[in-house]
Amino acid sequence: MGLKFFCRVCCAGLLTLLCQTVTASELRVSNLEQFIDGIMAQAIVQGETVGATVSVVQDGRLLVSRGYGYADYTRGEPVQSRVTQFQIGSISKVWVWMAVLQQVEAGNLDLDRDINSYLDAFEIPDTMGDPITLRHLMTHSAGFEDQLLGLFVSGPRQVGELVDNLASMMPERVALPGSRVAYSNYGAALAAHIVEQASGMTFSDYVRQNIMTPLDMSTASIAQPAADELKQTHSKGYVLNAGEPQERGALYIPLGPAGAGWATGLDMAKFMVELLNPRDTRVLSSVSKAQLINGAYLHDPLVNGLTLGMFQASRGDAAAVGHDGSTIIFSAHMVLWPDADMGLFVATNTVGSENVGRGLVATVSNHLGFDERSKALSPVESAAGLTGTYIGSRRNYSSMSKLMGLLDTVTVSHDPAEKALLITRPQGQQRYQLLSGNVFQQLSGSARVVFKKTNGEAQELYFSVVPPVAYIRAEPMEMPFYNGLFLLLWLLVALGVLIVWPVSAFTHRGQGVVQGQRFATVVAYAGVAVAALFFVQVAALVTTPLEVVLELESRLTPLLWLPVIVAALSLIQFLQIYRVLVRGFWWLSRRMHFVIVLALQLTLVYWFWFWNLFPPALLDLLDLLG
Repeated sequence: MGLKFFCRVCCAGLLTLLCQTVTASELRVSNLEQFIDGIMAQAIVQGETVGATVSVVQDGRLLVSRGYGYADYTRGEPVQSRVTQFQIGSISKVWVWMAVLQQVEAGNLDLDRDINSYLDAFEIPDTMGDPITLRHLMTHSAGFEDQLLGLFVSGPRQVGELVDNLASMMPERVALPGSRVAYSNYGAALAAHIVEQASGMTFSDYVRQNIMTPLDMSTASIAQPAADELKQTHSKGYVLNAGEPQERGALYIPLGPAGAGWATGLDMAKFMVELLNPRDTRVLSSVSKAQLINGAYLHDPLVNGLTLGMFQASRGDAAAVGHDGSTIIFSAHMVLWPDADMGLFVATNTVGSENVGRGLVATVSNHLGFDERSKALSPVESAAGLTGTYIGSRRNYSSMSKLMGLLDTVTVSHDPAEKALLITRPQGQQRYQLLSGNVFQQLSGSARVVFKKTNGEAQELYFSVVPPVAYIRAEPMEMPFYNGLFLLLWLLVALGVLIVWPVSAFTHRGQGVVQGQRFATVVAYAGVAVAALFFVQVAALVTTPLEVVLELESRLTPLLWLPVIVAALSLIQFLQIYRVLVRGFWWLSRRMHFVIVLALQLTLVYWFWFWNLFPPALLDLLDLLG
């Protein structure tokens, strides 16, 4: 009898615990709308965004569909989640990958075939040996460099035809296909064109007929420009100027399928329901949907990787996948928790509002208990082979935007007192401890990082928060510290030339002048002055993110002739060095200064060349001659 009683008590206790767990979980979901309302209302009041839309689905039904703030601030028109369309940026890529899988199901495409076999108007040069496949495009591992400038234009007339843009905007191949990931807008647009080739339809028509119409996404579109009846319900875009919203027209994208989509919160709710539905549907088979959901390019089983079209987005033990999108003005985030059959979409309409959506996803994930981690961490006794500087793979190598790669670098160091890794990113510094093997987890958060070692030294690292970017051990010229140190040294010496030389020439005016002395002075002075003018002009161009994206390339290109002048004057200065030293120009300190200036000017010319800061036509000519 005692045993029976004990069993009954245990069963009752276990049942009570389960009931409490279920009740707590159900309570979290039941009050989700009010929870989200509080977060988004605060974001609107604090001026973080002018307008936003949020939708949440679970078990095939709509849980939350809400609009916040204004779709048109001037007219006072509120955001309506079932009516107001937001530009969803790179979430549009998921439509591309879904279309690719549809064509694979139809037998028209093969994920592992050389993509050149599908291209008629142009082909991808065979510069790396191995061919690029659709699988590489879907996992952002084709090996393309990134194009940071020219992604956006101001009006539809500047968009052009997709096939022409793909031919003219083709990036360099910089890595073997499949060897590492590097997020690529070009790769997604290229895949969309392959769908066009296979289907005989424009991509916008294909998506409307084969994805949007079957899912009743009646107000979604990826056409540029959208139909007039749809444009009437587009949210306006905004820039905040001293806290006051200023309307800004939406941007257009020459590689349209990579990010030109528009949709309402309700449209995206229907789309998430389709992605979460594990069964065959009119749109996609269960096998293809599993490829969109399950890992296809994993950095490590414990660190988020890529699916065939989306990114793993787990913040805890609960599996999550999704995709983000940004067009500078609009920002959007979509995350799915397949085991809970739940999805969340949020979009905002204001420059700089990315953190609103990102913060909502993080807060809701934590609120629903998806952030819980069950694995313990260990102290980091040694960071041998891990410390150093790493630079992101999502960068340009061949054009003037190469220098912008310095904005995405990571520094890894060791804190022996706390026995932790210190990882510094542009977003700030975080401490990590050992999870397992070469995987480390953030102490005050859920982010993870894995190091890839070769001969005992890490050559790459991957963050769980940015799965489609590899961080590669940087060379000295790719490190912000050394670039900053050199430019600071050059600036100090340049100030000496521009300010001290005229003063010293005045104080020594009574001394004799050797023939050629004035010419050498003018050449050296002019070289430094032209270089200084270049940096001043470039600094004036770097203002708002919108102006950088839309205007930097066109405004910077004419200025690239200034480094050419600097190079020519430096060469002339170099040819004067013998006369300066042998014929005894000036006084000793001035001669020493002349040599130092020459060394720095020649180094600066190399710096210009390394970062592609000469005119593209000149670089192409040098490549041809070389």
